[in-house]
Amino acid sequence: MKFYTLSTFLIILSNILISSISLAIEINTSDRIDFLDFEDFQYKITSVDFQNAFNRIVHPSLKYEKNLNFLRNDNGIYAIEFLRNPDEPILNEQYPDILYTLHFGDQTDLKSTQNKCFSSSDDLSDLNIILDPGHMDEEYADLDDRRVTMIETGYTFTEARLNLFTAYALRDLLEARGAKVLLTRTLEKKSTLGISFKEWSSNIENIVKAYRSNVIFKQGRLPTDIEQTEAIKWFLEPGSIMSLFRLYSRDERLARQDFVNQQHPEFSYSKADLFLSIHYNGMHIKHDINGQSTFDPKNEKGLNIGHSYNFNMGFVPGSFMSNSAGVSELEENSSKYHFLRQILDKNLIDESIKFCKAIVDELSNSTGIRQATQDDAYYLVDYSTQAHDKSGEIVHGIFHRNLDMTRMASVPLCAAEALVQDNFDEAARLSRYEENQIDGLNGPDRALQVAQGFYKGILKYINQKKCNAEDL
Repeated sequence: MKFYTLSTFLIILSNILISSISLAIEINTSDRIDFLDFEDFQYKITSVDFQNAFNRIVHPSLKYEKNLNFLRNDNGIYAIEFLRNPDEPILNEQYPDILYTLHFGDQTDLKSTQNKCFSSSDDLSDLNIILDPGHMDEEYADLDDRRVTMIETGYTFTEARLNLFTAYALRDLLEARGAKVLLTRTLEKKSTLGISFKEWSSNIENIVKAYRSNVIFKQGRLPTDIEQTEAIKWFLEPGSIMSLFRLYSRDERLARQDFVNQQHPEFSYSKADLFLSIHYNGMHIKHDINGQSTFDPKNEKGLNIGHSYNFNMGFVPGSFMSNSAGVSELEENSSKYHFLRQILDKNLIDESIKFCKAIVDELSNSTGIRQATQDDAYYLVDYSTQAHDKSGEIVHGIFHRNLDMTRMASVPLCAAEALVQDNFDEAARLSRYEENQIDGLNGPDRALQVAQGFYKGILKYINQKKCNAEDL
């Protein structure tokens, strides 16, 4: 993994100090929130059904007492209050500490927005699908720890490039059957933001935003001189570059959403039929020449990746959690909004699970690789929860995880993770870029197998959603 040297830090810092920097606050409107969206749901869900849905999408670590409050009377729980974080703007002057109150009813009467059916899997002309090739390439791959290098063999490749090549291949398969496909990223080496990380991180506003976890910007004020000084000191400390890059990546993710929603409204994150985010797994393990793991900083279970450790899996919305310091992911207004939206959309979670299960089933069939269990990776326990169907049965290979992408879309969504890139044998297969070319981008046969699995999974899900005669 490549880190910026101190000299690079100083160059960027000098750019900050000598350039004329605008400190105007830009309000991000892409993550729109308005709790009045939920007014039609007043008295439309029982407290029992709400709590069941609540428990389904929270991680065991979640500490929500400072963010939510269940209101009780002699008849039991009658409402839930969403409390305002003191660092967030006041939305209601009459009740400054309350964001929103949802009242429970005597019976549940929720309507689903996931009612789309399809005429045929042979003709996909009624399908609008978003393909989201994850991550960014080149310098970003090193910053994001998404470059695989097997030193002894010379195998090297980046996940971002595999994701994009796979998306190209899948797009062509879908369009051949008439589907309308939109990719959130088509550039191999550039960010959707339109500026490089170096340009972005030379802006003191972004440095302070990363340092203060965005709090001062939520308050709608400029950073103080002391805050700027502290942020610059922090910027020069080892490891700060990764915190900066995480924020840059989040801004890039929002830029993708803006690109889709504003330039292609028919594919908006609320109007498309399906959303598939394309990724490859990585355990970030170093190997010796025989494929045995020699260094595993993130592998707390001591697993030996080597030749045999390999799996496919998918993420769906949910698993809101608290971090190791006890800070809840429900601190921000936007998180509370998406949390409530996921509960009140009757079938969003279930349809996402069905879609993702079809994807992962066919991905495993196509690649010959098994599906993941929670024992396979620490993050499937620490950051995720096992998915279950409506009857409570485990849905193997599918996990809830509260990622930016899983919060943004309000259509059936799957963040698919194919294979384990740093499995010794997979690394050999995935590094063979010379085997194919699509739209000027080279990629291996193995990625075509992954694309084929995604394609068959989409067809499988559409067959499950075929229209009945009365629907046509």
